[in-house]
Amino acid sequence: MKHFAYIKNGTVFLDTGRSEEAFGKSNLAVSLNRDAGFFVKFMAQDEAVSNYGSGEKIECFPWKFSQIQSDADGTVVLSGKLNESACLDNGFEEAELLPVDCAFGDADTGRKAILSVIKAAGALLKSDAGFDFAAVGAGGIFAGNGWVLFLPKGIFETCLNSLPLEQQAEKNGCYIFMGLTGKNSLCFLRSVLAYRLLCGRLPFEQKNEEKRQNDILDSLFLPVEFAVNGVDLTLAKAVDSALLPKVDSSDSLQSEFPLEILEKELDRLSNGSRNSDASEVSCKKSGLLSDEEFKVASEKFFRNYVRKVKFIRFVKRNKFSLIALAVCLLVASSFVGATLKRLANLPTTEGLTAFETVQQFYSGIHNLDAELLMETGKGSDVKGIVNVVSAMFVTNKTREGYSANKTFSPERWLCVEPVSNSGKMPWIYGLSNAEAMESPGGSSAKVVDLHPQVFKRFEKKNALPEGEGILQNGDKTEFSVRYYRIFTQGDDSVVTVEKVADSVETSFKKDRWVVERIDSQVLETSEFALKDLTLRYSELFEKCGRNHEETARLMRAEFSWLPDVLQVEEERARLMQDIANFNF
Repeated sequence: MKHFAYIKNGTVFLDTGRSEEAFGKSNLAVSLNRDAGFFVKFMAQDEAVSNYGSGEKIECFPWKFSQIQSDADGTVVLSGKLNESACLDNGFEEAELLPVDCAFGDADTGRKAILSVIKAAGALLKSDAGFDFAAVGAGGIFAGNGWVLFLPKGIFETCLNSLPLEQQAEKNGCYIFMGLTGKNSLCFLRSVLAYRLLCGRLPFEQKNEEKRQNDILDSLFLPVEFAVNGVDLTLAKAVDSALLPKVDSSDSLQSEFPLEILEKELDRLSNGSRNSDASEVSCKKSGLLSDEEFKVASEKFFRNYVRKVKFIRFVKRNKFSLIALAVCLLVASSFVGATLKRLANLPTTEGLTAFETVQQFYSGIHNLDAELLMETGKGSDVKGIVNVVSAMFVTNKTREGYSANKTFSPERWLCVEPVSNSGKMPWIYGLSNAEAMESPGGSSAKVVDLHPQVFKRFEKKNALPEGEGILQNGDKTEFSVRYYRIFTQGDDSVVTVEKVADSVETSFKKDRWVVERIDSQVLETSEFALKDLTLRYSELFEKCGRNHEETARLMRAEFSWLPDVLQVEEERARLMQDIANFNF
Protein backbone atom coordinates (compact mmCIF):
# COMPACT_ATOMS: atom_id res chain seq x y z
CA MET A 1 0.00 0.00 0.00
CA LYS A 2 1.35 3.42 -0.98
CA HIS A 3 1.44 5.96 1.85
CA PHE A 4 1.41 9.77 1.67
CA ALA A 5 4.00 10.19 4.45
CA TYR A 6 6.05 7.51 6.20
CA ILE A 7 9.46 6.64 7.66
CA LYS A 8 11.48 3.73 6.36
CA ASN A 9 15.00 2.73 7.38
CA GLY A 10 15.57 6.02 9.19
CA THR A 11 14.43 8.21 6.27
CA VAL A 12 11.28 10.35 6.17
CA PHE A 13 9.34 10.27 2.87
CA LEU A 14 6.62 12.64 1.67
CA ASP A 15 4.74 12.06 -1.59
CA THR A 16 4.31 15.38 -3.48
CA GLY A 17 1.64 13.89 -5.77
CA ARG A 18 3.36 15.62 -8.72
CA SER A 19 5.14 14.35 -11.77
CA GLU A 20 8.70 15.53 -12.42
CA GLU A 21 7.40 18.12 -14.92
CA ALA A 22 4.72 19.45 -12.53
CA PHE A 23 7.20 19.48 -9.67
CA GLY A 24 9.62 21.56 -11.71
CA LYS A 25 6.95 24.20 -12.28
CA SER A 26 6.14 24.42 -8.56
CA ASN A 27 8.10 26.23 -5.87
CA LEU A 28 8.59 23.15 -3.70
CA ALA A 29 12.27 22.80 -4.58
CA VAL A 30 12.91 26.35 -3.35
CA SER A 31 10.92 25.66 -0.17
CA LEU A 32 13.21 22.80 0.87
CA ASN A 33 15.87 25.20 2.14
CA ARG A 34 13.63 27.75 3.82
CA ASP A 35 10.71 25.71 5.23
CA ALA A 36 11.63 23.82 8.40
CA GLY A 37 9.78 21.58 10.76
CA PHE A 38 11.34 20.47 13.99
CA PHE A 39 12.48 17.39 15.80
CA VAL A 40 11.77 17.00 19.53
CA LYS A 41 13.83 14.61 21.61
CA PHE A 42 12.90 13.73 25.19
CA MET A 43 15.84 13.87 27.60
CA ALA A 44 16.34 11.42 30.45
CA GLN A 45 16.19 12.89 33.94
CA ASP A 46 16.63 10.48 36.89
CA GLU A 47 16.22 7.36 34.74
CA ALA A 48 16.32 6.34 31.11
CA VAL A 49 13.57 7.66 28.88
CA SER A 50 11.33 4.98 27.44
CA ASN A 51 7.72 4.36 26.48
CA TYR A 52 7.47 7.18 23.96
CA GLY A 53 8.75 10.12 25.98
CA SER A 54 8.10 9.76 29.67
CA GLY A 55 10.56 12.54 30.45
CA GLU A 56 9.57 16.21 30.55
CA LYS A 57 12.80 17.85 29.39
CA ILE A 58 13.33 18.11 25.67
CA GLU A 59 15.82 19.15 23.01
CA CYS A 60 14.55 20.77 19.80
CA PHE A 61 16.22 20.78 16.41
CA PRO A 62 15.04 22.36 13.15
CA TRP A 63 14.41 19.66 10.57
CA LYS A 64 14.24 19.93 6.77
CA PHE A 65 13.78 17.70 3.75
CA SER A 66 17.10 17.30 1.97
CA GLN A 67 16.54 15.15 -1.11
CA ILE A 68 14.26 14.90 -4.15
CA GLN A 69 13.66 11.59 -5.88
CA SER A 70 11.12 9.74 -8.01
CA ASP A 71 9.25 6.59 -7.04
CA ALA A 72 8.30 3.68 -9.29
CA ASP A 73 5.28 5.44 -10.84
CA GLY A 74 7.19 8.63 -11.65
CA THR A 75 5.84 10.70 -8.77
CA VAL A 76 8.32 13.02 -7.05
CA VAL A 77 8.97 12.16 -3.40
CA LEU A 78 10.75 14.34 -0.85
CA SER A 79 12.97 12.68 1.71
CA GLY A 80 15.15 13.55 4.67
CA LYS A 81 17.08 11.62 7.27
CA LEU A 82 15.58 11.30 10.71
CA ASN A 83 17.68 12.80 13.47
CA GLU A 84 20.59 10.51 14.24
CA SER A 85 19.75 10.50 17.94
CA ALA A 86 16.30 9.01 17.28
CA CYS A 87 15.87 5.42 18.32
CA LEU A 88 13.62 3.90 15.65
CA ASP A 89 11.09 1.22 16.40
CA ASN A 90 8.49 -0.56 14.31
CA GLY A 91 5.62 1.31 15.94
CA PHE A 92 2.78 0.59 13.52
CA GLU A 93 4.06 -1.70 10.79
CA GLU A 94 6.99 -4.00 10.41
CA ALA A 95 9.09 -1.80 8.14
CA GLU A 96 7.28 1.56 8.12
CA LEU A 97 6.55 4.18 10.77
CA LEU A 98 3.34 5.98 9.83
CA PRO A 99 2.21 9.48 10.95
CA VAL A 100 0.15 10.01 14.07
CA ASP A 101 -3.20 10.19 12.25
CA CYS A 102 -2.79 6.45 11.52
CA ALA A 103 -2.18 5.69 15.22
CA PHE A 104 -5.76 6.02 16.44
CA GLY A 105 -6.58 2.53 15.23
CA ASP A 106 -3.87 0.99 17.43
CA ALA A 107 -4.99 0.63 21.05
CA ASP A 108 -1.53 0.21 22.58
CA THR A 109 1.39 1.53 20.51
CA GLY A 110 -0.79 4.13 18.87
CA ARG A 111 -1.96 5.53 22.19
CA LYS A 112 1.64 5.80 23.40
CA ALA A 113 2.65 7.63 20.23
CA ILE A 114 -0.21 10.12 20.49
CA LEU A 115 0.51 10.71 24.18
CA SER A 116 4.13 11.41 23.30
CA VAL A 117 2.97 14.18 20.92
CA ILE A 118 0.78 15.63 23.68
CA LYS A 119 3.74 15.50 26.08
CA ALA A 120 6.01 17.12 23.52
CA ALA A 121 3.47 19.90 23.02
CA GLY A 122 3.33 20.54 26.76
CA ALA A 123 7.12 20.65 27.01
CA LEU A 124 7.36 23.00 24.00
CA LEU A 125 4.82 25.37 25.54
CA LYS A 126 7.00 25.66 28.66
CA SER A 127 10.27 26.09 26.75
CA ASP A 128 11.80 28.52 24.31
CA ALA A 129 12.42 26.51 21.16
CA GLY A 130 14.36 29.36 19.57
CA PHE A 131 12.28 29.40 16.37
CA ASP A 132 8.68 29.97 15.38
CA PHE A 133 6.38 26.99 15.66
CA ALA A 134 3.88 26.28 12.90
CA ALA A 135 1.33 23.60 13.77
CA VAL A 136 0.59 20.81 11.31
CA GLY A 137 -2.13 18.19 11.56
CA ALA A 138 -1.62 14.63 12.77
CA GLY A 139 -0.86 13.49 9.20
CA GLY A 140 2.36 15.51 9.35
CA ILE A 141 3.55 14.34 12.77
CA PHE A 142 5.62 11.22 13.58
CA ALA A 143 6.29 9.81 17.05
CA GLY A 144 8.78 7.16 18.05
CA ASN A 145 10.48 5.90 21.18
CA GLY A 146 11.50 9.11 22.92
CA TRP A 147 11.06 11.52 20.00
CA VAL A 148 8.50 13.47 17.95
CA LEU A 149 8.90 14.95 14.46
CA PHE A 150 6.75 17.79 13.06
CA LEU A 151 7.08 18.09 9.26
CA PRO A 152 7.61 21.55 7.66
CA LYS A 153 4.19 23.17 7.50
CA GLY A 154 4.43 24.91 4.12
CA ILE A 155 5.77 21.89 2.24
CA PHE A 156 3.38 19.49 3.97
CA GLU A 157 0.27 21.56 3.16
CA THR A 158 1.39 22.14 -0.44
CA CYS A 159 1.79 18.39 -0.99
CA LEU A 160 -1.58 17.80 0.67
CA ASN A 161 -3.23 19.66 -2.20
CA SER A 162 -2.68 16.59 -4.36
CA LEU A 163 -5.08 14.60 -2.14
CA PRO A 164 -8.90 14.73 -2.16
CA LEU A 165 -10.40 17.43 0.10
CA GLU A 166 -11.71 14.83 2.54
CA GLN A 167 -8.26 13.37 3.06
CA GLN A 168 -6.78 16.85 3.43
CA ALA A 169 -9.23 17.47 6.28
CA GLU A 170 -8.50 14.11 7.93
CA LYS A 171 -4.73 14.54 7.81
CA ASN A 172 -4.46 18.25 8.57
CA GLY A 173 -7.50 20.52 8.54
CA CYS A 174 -9.40 18.92 11.42
CA TYR A 175 -6.41 19.44 13.74
CA ILE A 176 -5.69 23.13 13.17
CA PHE A 177 -7.47 26.47 13.25
CA MET A 178 -6.32 29.04 10.69
CA GLY A 179 -6.88 31.91 13.13
CA LEU A 180 -4.18 30.68 15.54
CA THR A 181 -0.39 30.84 15.25
CA GLY A 182 2.63 29.91 17.33
CA LYS A 183 2.07 28.36 20.73
CA ASN A 184 -1.67 29.01 20.60
CA SER A 185 -1.91 26.72 17.57
CA LEU A 186 0.07 24.10 19.49
CA CYS A 187 -2.45 24.29 22.37
CA PHE A 188 -5.27 23.73 19.89
CA LEU A 189 -3.53 20.73 18.30
CA ARG A 190 -2.84 19.17 21.71
CA SER A 191 -6.49 19.48 22.75
CA VAL A 192 -7.72 18.00 19.45
CA LEU A 193 -5.45 14.95 20.01
CA ALA A 194 -6.54 14.63 23.65
CA TYR A 195 -10.20 15.00 22.67
CA ARG A 196 -9.89 12.24 20.05
CA LEU A 197 -8.18 9.92 22.54
CA LEU A 198 -10.91 10.50 25.14
CA CYS A 199 -13.99 10.68 22.92
CA GLY A 200 -13.00 8.45 20.01
CA ARG A 201 -13.67 11.17 17.45
CA LEU A 202 -12.55 14.65 16.43
CA PRO A 203 -14.18 17.73 18.01
CA PHE A 204 -14.67 19.39 14.61
CA GLU A 205 -15.38 16.73 12.00
CA GLN A 206 -16.67 18.82 9.09
CA LYS A 207 -14.65 17.97 5.97
CA ASN A 208 -15.63 21.27 4.32
CA GLU A 209 -13.02 23.81 5.42
CA GLU A 210 -15.34 26.84 5.55
CA LYS A 211 -17.97 25.00 7.59
CA ARG A 212 -15.31 23.60 9.91
CA GLN A 213 -13.76 27.01 10.55
CA ASN A 214 -17.23 28.41 11.32
CA ASP A 215 -17.83 25.55 13.76
CA ILE A 216 -14.57 26.40 15.53
CA LEU A 217 -15.46 30.10 15.70
CA ASP A 218 -18.87 29.22 17.17
CA SER A 219 -17.38 26.51 19.47
CA LEU A 220 -19.80 24.00 17.95
CA PHE A 221 -18.52 20.77 19.50
CA LEU A 222 -19.71 18.44 22.25
CA PRO A 223 -17.80 19.29 25.46
CA VAL A 224 -15.76 16.44 26.95
CA GLU A 225 -17.97 16.47 30.06
CA PHE A 226 -20.95 15.49 27.89
CA ALA A 227 -18.96 13.14 25.62
CA VAL A 228 -17.29 10.95 28.28
CA ASN A 229 -19.33 9.64 31.19
CA GLY A 230 -17.71 10.37 34.55
CA VAL A 231 -14.74 12.24 33.12
CA ASP A 232 -12.55 14.31 35.44
CA LEU A 233 -13.83 17.87 35.16
CA THR A 234 -10.40 19.48 35.49
CA LEU A 235 -9.24 17.53 32.44
CA ALA A 236 -12.47 18.24 30.57
CA LYS A 237 -12.14 21.98 31.15
CA ALA A 238 -8.48 22.01 30.07
CA VAL A 239 -9.25 20.16 26.82
CA ASP A 240 -12.39 22.16 26.00
CA SER A 241 -10.88 25.57 26.76
CA ALA A 242 -8.07 25.24 24.21
CA LEU A 243 -10.65 24.44 21.51
CA LEU A 244 -12.05 27.95 21.91
CA PRO A 245 -10.46 30.28 19.33
CA LYS A 246 -9.67 33.10 21.80
CA VAL A 247 -7.78 31.05 24.42
CA ASP A 248 -4.15 32.08 24.94
CA SER A 249 -1.35 29.56 25.51
CA SER A 250 -0.33 31.44 28.68
CA ASP A 251 -3.64 30.52 30.33
CA SER A 252 -3.05 28.48 33.49
CA LEU A 253 -5.20 25.61 32.20
CA GLN A 254 -2.91 25.32 29.16
CA SER A 255 0.47 25.94 30.78
CA GLU A 256 -0.35 23.32 33.45
CA PHE A 257 -2.20 20.78 31.31
CA PRO A 258 -3.31 17.80 33.50
CA LEU A 259 -1.34 15.12 31.63
CA GLU A 260 -1.37 12.60 34.49
CA ILE A 261 -5.15 12.88 34.79
CA LEU A 262 -5.43 12.27 31.03
CA GLU A 263 -3.43 9.06 31.31
CA LYS A 264 -5.54 7.87 34.25
CA GLU A 265 -8.75 8.65 32.35
CA LEU A 266 -7.51 6.68 29.34
CA ASP A 267 -6.68 3.71 31.61
CA ARG A 268 -10.15 3.97 33.15
CA LEU A 269 -11.84 4.06 29.76
CA SER A 270 -9.78 1.16 28.42
CA ASN A 271 -10.90 -0.89 31.44
CA GLY A 272 -14.54 -0.10 30.73
CA SER A 273 -15.10 1.80 34.02
CA ARG A 274 -17.48 4.75 34.16
CA ASN A 275 -16.02 6.63 37.13
CA SER A 276 -13.53 4.54 39.07
CA ASP A 277 -10.71 7.04 38.61
CA ALA A 278 -12.81 10.20 38.30
CA SER A 279 -12.31 12.99 40.81
CA GLU A 280 -14.79 13.53 43.60
CA VAL A 281 -16.22 16.57 41.84
CA SER A 282 -16.62 14.61 38.64
CA CYS A 283 -18.48 11.81 40.37
CA LYS A 284 -20.89 14.26 41.92
CA LYS A 285 -21.60 15.91 38.60
CA SER A 286 -21.70 13.19 35.94
CA GLY A 287 -20.07 9.97 37.07
CA LEU A 288 -23.12 8.57 38.87
CA LEU A 289 -25.28 8.58 35.73
CA SER A 290 -26.06 5.32 34.02
CA ASP A 291 -24.97 4.98 30.42
CA GLU A 292 -28.54 5.49 29.24
CA GLU A 293 -29.06 8.56 31.47
CA PHE A 294 -25.75 10.01 30.31
CA LYS A 295 -26.67 9.49 26.65
CA VAL A 296 -29.99 11.28 27.14
CA ALA A 297 -28.32 14.21 28.99
CA SER A 298 -25.60 14.46 26.33
CA GLU A 299 -28.04 14.50 23.42
CA LYS A 300 -30.28 17.06 25.15
CA PHE A 301 -27.35 19.40 25.85
CA PHE A 302 -26.01 19.22 22.30
CA ARG A 303 -29.44 19.62 20.73
CA ASN A 304 -30.07 22.80 22.75
CA TYR A 305 -26.59 24.10 22.01
CA VAL A 306 -26.98 23.54 18.26
CA ARG A 307 -30.23 25.54 18.37
CA LYS A 308 -28.42 28.38 20.15
CA VAL A 309 -25.61 28.42 17.58
CA LYS A 310 -28.12 28.37 14.72
CA PHE A 311 -29.86 31.39 16.24
CA ILE A 312 -26.57 33.28 16.60
CA ARG A 313 -25.68 32.49 13.00
CA PHE A 314 -29.11 33.63 11.86
CA VAL A 315 -28.59 36.96 13.63
CA LYS A 316 -25.14 37.40 12.08
CA ARG A 317 -26.40 36.46 8.63
CA ASN A 318 -29.41 38.80 8.79
CA LYS A 319 -28.04 41.58 10.98
CA PHE A 320 -28.66 44.33 8.41
CA SER A 321 -32.24 43.21 7.87
CA LEU A 322 -32.76 43.02 11.63
CA ILE A 323 -31.31 46.50 12.09
CA ALA A 324 -33.59 47.83 9.35
CA LEU A 325 -36.55 46.15 11.05
CA ALA A 326 -35.52 47.61 14.40
CA VAL A 327 -35.30 51.07 12.83
CA CYS A 328 -38.76 50.67 11.37
CA LEU A 329 -40.12 49.56 14.72
CA LEU A 330 -38.39 52.45 16.45
CA VAL A 331 -39.94 55.00 14.07
CA ALA A 332 -43.33 53.30 14.13
CA SER A 333 -43.36 53.18 17.94
CA SER A 334 -43.84 56.96 18.03
CA PHE A 335 -47.11 56.62 16.15
CA VAL A 336 -48.56 53.30 17.32
CA GLY A 337 -50.18 52.90 20.70
CA ALA A 338 -49.59 56.51 21.72
CA THR A 339 -51.53 57.62 24.77
CA LEU A 340 -52.32 61.03 26.26
CA LYS A 341 -49.67 60.48 28.89
CA ARG A 342 -47.15 59.66 26.21
CA LEU A 343 -48.10 62.75 24.21
CA ALA A 344 -47.85 64.93 27.27
CA ASN A 345 -44.27 63.79 27.89
CA LEU A 346 -43.07 64.39 24.36
CA PRO A 347 -40.48 67.15 23.93
CA THR A 348 -41.54 70.40 22.28
CA THR A 349 -40.05 73.59 20.88
CA GLU A 350 -42.92 75.73 22.18
CA GLY A 351 -41.47 78.77 23.96
CA LEU A 352 -38.06 78.44 22.23
CA THR A 353 -36.51 80.96 19.87
CA ALA A 354 -35.49 79.94 16.37
CA PHE A 355 -31.85 79.61 17.49
CA GLU A 356 -32.82 77.52 20.54
CA THR A 357 -34.85 75.26 18.26
CA VAL A 358 -31.82 74.69 16.03
CA GLN A 359 -29.74 74.06 19.13
CA GLN A 360 -32.23 71.46 20.40
CA PHE A 361 -32.27 69.75 17.00
CA TYR A 362 -28.50 69.29 16.94
CA SER A 363 -28.54 68.03 20.52
CA GLY A 364 -30.88 65.28 19.28
CA ILE A 365 -28.34 64.29 16.60
CA HIS A 366 -25.51 64.42 19.11
CA ASN A 367 -27.31 62.31 21.72
CA LEU A 368 -28.93 59.88 19.23
CA ASP A 369 -32.40 60.99 20.39
CA ALA A 370 -34.72 60.22 17.46
CA GLU A 371 -37.78 61.27 19.43
CA LEU A 372 -36.36 64.72 20.13
CA LEU A 373 -35.52 65.13 16.42
CA MET A 374 -39.03 64.19 15.30
CA GLU A 375 -40.60 66.69 17.69
CA THR A 376 -38.14 69.48 16.80
CA GLY A 377 -38.26 69.21 13.02
CA LYS A 378 -40.66 68.37 10.22
CA GLY A 379 -40.30 67.40 6.56
CA SER A 380 -38.38 64.93 4.40
CA ASP A 381 -34.93 66.30 5.30
CA VAL A 382 -35.62 65.76 9.00
CA LYS A 383 -37.00 62.24 8.38
CA GLY A 384 -33.79 61.30 6.58
CA ILE A 385 -31.71 62.43 9.55
CA VAL A 386 -34.04 60.59 11.97
CA ASN A 387 -33.52 57.36 10.02
CA VAL A 388 -29.73 57.74 10.12
CA VAL A 389 -29.74 58.51 13.86
CA SER A 390 -32.10 55.59 14.58
CA ALA A 391 -29.88 53.18 12.64
CA MET A 392 -26.79 54.44 14.48
CA PHE A 393 -28.58 54.02 17.83
CA VAL A 394 -29.58 50.43 17.04
CA THR A 395 -26.11 49.59 15.70
CA ASN A 396 -24.43 50.88 18.86
CA LYS A 397 -26.84 48.98 21.12
CA THR A 398 -26.38 45.79 19.08
CA ARG A 399 -22.61 46.10 19.28
CA GLU A 400 -22.82 46.81 23.01
CA GLY A 401 -24.88 43.64 23.45
CA TYR A 402 -22.34 41.50 21.60
CA SER A 403 -19.09 42.93 23.01
CA ALA A 404 -20.24 44.73 26.21
CA ASN A 405 -18.49 47.82 24.86
CA LYS A 406 -20.19 51.23 24.97
CA THR A 407 -20.17 54.15 22.55
CA PHE A 408 -19.46 57.55 24.13
CA SER A 409 -19.89 61.13 22.97
CA PRO A 410 -16.56 62.92 22.33
CA GLU A 411 -16.79 64.90 25.58
CA ARG A 412 -17.62 61.82 27.68
CA TRP A 413 -14.86 59.83 25.98
CA LEU A 414 -12.43 62.42 27.38
CA CYS A 415 -13.88 61.95 30.88
CA VAL A 416 -13.34 58.22 31.41
CA GLU A 417 -10.25 56.29 32.37
CA PRO A 418 -8.23 55.58 29.21
CA VAL A 419 -7.94 51.89 28.27
CA SER A 420 -5.27 50.78 25.78
CA ASN A 421 -6.75 47.29 25.26
CA SER A 422 -8.25 47.53 21.78
CA GLY A 423 -10.89 44.94 22.66
CA LYS A 424 -12.38 47.16 25.38
CA MET A 425 -11.93 50.69 24.05
CA PRO A 426 -15.19 52.69 23.95
CA TRP A 427 -16.21 53.86 20.49
CA ILE A 428 -16.95 57.51 19.78
CA TYR A 429 -20.06 59.08 18.26
CA GLY A 430 -21.28 62.68 18.40
CA LEU A 431 -20.73 66.28 17.37
CA SER A 432 -18.21 68.82 18.60
CA ASN A 433 -17.42 72.52 18.28
CA ALA A 434 -20.89 73.32 16.92
CA GLU A 435 -21.61 76.98 16.12
CA ALA A 436 -24.62 78.62 14.47
CA MET A 437 -25.08 82.05 12.90
CA GLU A 438 -28.27 83.57 11.55
CA SER A 439 -28.01 84.16 7.82
CA PRO A 440 -28.00 86.47 6.12
CA GLY A 441 -27.11 89.36 8.39
CA GLY A 442 -25.84 87.50 11.45
CA SER A 443 -23.25 89.46 13.38
CA SER A 444 -21.44 86.58 15.06
CA ALA A 445 -21.69 82.82 15.52
CA LYS A 446 -23.16 81.46 18.73
CA VAL A 447 -21.95 78.28 20.43
CA VAL A 448 -24.51 75.50 20.11
CA ASP A 449 -25.16 73.83 23.46
CA LEU A 450 -25.44 70.11 22.73
CA HIS A 451 -26.99 69.44 26.14
CA PRO A 452 -29.70 72.14 26.48
CA GLN A 453 -32.71 71.99 28.76
CA VAL A 454 -35.51 70.19 26.92
CA PHE A 455 -39.12 71.13 27.73
CA LYS A 456 -41.97 68.63 27.72
CA ARG A 457 -45.43 69.41 26.38
CA PHE A 458 -47.04 69.38 29.84
CA GLU A 459 -44.49 71.82 31.29
CA LYS A 460 -45.10 75.56 31.49
CA LYS A 461 -43.17 77.36 28.76
CA ASN A 462 -41.34 80.63 28.77
CA ALA A 463 -42.82 83.43 26.63
CA LEU A 464 -40.85 84.21 23.50
CA PRO A 465 -38.52 87.19 24.04
CA GLU A 466 -39.65 90.56 22.72
CA GLY A 467 -36.85 90.55 20.16
CA GLU A 468 -38.69 87.89 18.23
CA GLY A 469 -41.46 90.37 17.37
CA ILE A 470 -44.97 89.37 16.43
CA LEU A 471 -44.63 86.06 14.63
CA GLN A 472 -46.93 84.91 11.86
CA ASN A 473 -47.60 81.35 10.74
CA GLY A 474 -45.09 80.53 7.98
CA ASP A 475 -42.35 82.98 9.06
CA LYS A 476 -38.88 81.60 8.27
CA THR A 477 -35.34 82.08 9.59
CA GLU A 478 -32.14 80.63 8.16
CA PHE A 479 -28.97 79.63 10.01
CA SER A 480 -25.48 78.60 8.98
CA VAL A 481 -24.24 75.81 11.27
CA ARG A 482 -20.70 74.44 11.36
CA TYR A 483 -19.49 71.49 13.41
CA TYR A 484 -17.47 68.28 13.43
CA ARG A 485 -19.27 64.94 13.11
CA ILE A 486 -17.26 62.14 14.77
CA PHE A 487 -18.02 58.43 14.54
CA THR A 488 -16.19 55.10 14.88
CA GLN A 489 -16.72 52.32 12.35
CA GLY A 490 -15.25 49.11 10.94
CA ASP A 491 -13.57 46.04 12.40
CA ASP A 492 -10.36 48.07 12.82
CA SER A 493 -12.16 50.76 14.87
CA VAL A 494 -11.37 53.76 12.67
CA VAL A 495 -12.52 57.17 13.93
CA THR A 496 -13.87 59.27 11.04
CA VAL A 497 -13.99 63.04 11.53
CA GLU A 498 -16.07 65.11 9.11
CA LYS A 499 -16.02 68.91 9.06
CA VAL A 500 -19.59 69.84 8.10
CA ALA A 501 -21.34 73.04 7.05
CA ASP A 502 -25.17 73.02 7.18
CA SER A 503 -27.70 75.49 5.88
CA VAL A 504 -30.73 75.20 8.18
CA GLU A 505 -34.16 76.74 7.65
CA THR A 506 -36.64 77.05 10.52
CA SER A 507 -40.35 77.82 10.10
CA PHE A 508 -42.89 79.14 12.58
CA LYS A 509 -45.84 76.70 12.69
CA LYS A 510 -48.89 77.86 14.69
CA ASP A 511 -47.21 78.44 18.07
CA ARG A 512 -43.61 77.23 17.76
CA TRP A 513 -40.49 77.12 15.62
CA VAL A 514 -39.52 73.86 13.85
CA VAL A 515 -36.54 72.85 11.73
CA GLU A 516 -37.87 72.29 8.22
CA ARG A 517 -34.97 72.11 5.79
CA ILE A 518 -31.29 71.15 6.05
CA ASP A 519 -28.65 71.19 3.33
CA SER A 520 -25.39 69.57 4.43
CA GLN A 521 -21.94 69.80 2.90
CA VAL A 522 -18.89 67.85 4.14
CA LEU A 523 -15.94 70.22 3.81
CA GLU A 524 -13.18 67.76 4.72
CA THR A 525 -12.77 64.24 6.13
CA SER A 526 -10.04 62.77 8.32
CA GLU A 527 -9.51 59.30 9.77
CA PHE A 528 -7.70 58.19 12.93
CA ALA A 529 -7.10 54.78 14.50
CA LEU A 530 -9.07 54.59 17.75
CA LYS A 531 -6.27 52.57 19.29
CA ASP A 532 -3.74 55.33 18.53
CA LEU A 533 -6.03 58.04 19.96
CA THR A 534 -6.54 56.03 23.14
CA LEU A 535 -2.82 55.39 23.50
CA ARG A 536 -2.06 59.12 23.09
CA TYR A 537 -4.79 60.04 25.58
CA SER A 538 -3.39 57.50 28.05
CA GLU A 539 0.11 58.99 27.73
CA LEU A 540 -1.11 62.55 28.30
CA PHE A 541 -3.42 61.42 31.10
CA GLU A 542 -0.49 60.04 33.09
CA LYS A 543 1.67 63.04 32.20
CA CYS A 544 -0.99 65.40 33.59
CA GLY A 545 -1.31 63.55 36.86
CA ARG A 546 -4.56 61.85 35.73
CA ASN A 547 -6.34 65.20 35.40
CA HIS A 548 -9.09 64.91 32.80
CA GLU A 549 -9.49 68.62 32.08
CA GLU A 550 -5.77 69.23 31.57
CA THR A 551 -5.52 66.10 29.42
CA ALA A 552 -8.46 67.30 27.31
CA ARG A 553 -6.73 70.66 26.80
CA LEU A 554 -3.53 68.98 25.53
CA MET A 555 -5.48 66.54 23.36
CA ARG A 556 -7.41 69.39 21.73
CA ALA A 557 -4.13 71.16 21.02
CA GLU A 558 -3.20 68.14 18.87
CA PHE A 559 -6.66 67.26 17.59
CA SER A 560 -8.62 70.48 17.05
CA TRP A 561 -11.86 68.60 16.35
CA LEU A 562 -12.15 67.42 19.96
CA PRO A 563 -14.42 69.37 22.38
CA ASP A 564 -12.98 72.24 24.39
CA VAL A 565 -12.16 72.03 28.09
CA LEU A 566 -15.40 73.78 29.17
CA GLN A 567 -17.51 71.10 27.48
CA VAL A 568 -15.40 68.39 29.12
CA GLU A 569 -15.81 69.99 32.56
CA GLU A 570 -19.58 70.18 32.10
CA GLU A 571 -19.71 66.58 30.88
CA ARG A 572 -17.65 65.40 33.85
CA ALA A 573 -20.24 66.96 36.16
CA ARG A 574 -22.99 65.13 34.27
CA LEU A 575 -20.98 61.92 34.50
CA MET A 576 -20.66 62.21 38.26
CA GLN A 577 -24.43 62.72 38.46
CA ASP A 578 -25.01 59.68 36.23
CA ILE A 579 -22.79 57.57 38.47
CA ALA A 580 -24.72 58.76 41.52
CA ASN A 581 -27.97 57.77 39.77
CA PHE A 582 -26.54 54.45 38.52
CA ASN A 583 -27.00 55.51 34.90
CA PHE A 584 -23.39 55.17 33.75
